[in-house]
Amino acid sequence: AKNQLAKLLPLLLRLGAAPESTPGIVLAIDETGRVLRSFQDPDGKVVGSVTDVHVHGGHLYLTSINGDWIARCPLTPLPSSPGG
Repeated sequence: AKNQLAKLLPLLLRLGAAPESTPGIVLAIDETGRVLRSFQDPDGKVVGSVTDVHVHGGHLYLTSINGDWIARCPLTPLPSSPGG
């Protein structure tokens, strides 16, 4: 997954700053690249163009280089997987 995201970086740099209506999307990905969770704001009305995420005290803290905000989202535990 890291390799795929790294391939997108040159494209994003060529495109320049993202418009304010860019969707906000955060994915939790395991070591194999499987998506465990997805947090989305498809219209980017509340949290758009997320560029940095930190986990602290049971919350996700989201920021963007295109904005002057910090968003906090409660992080609930993942359900247990069968056999694990």
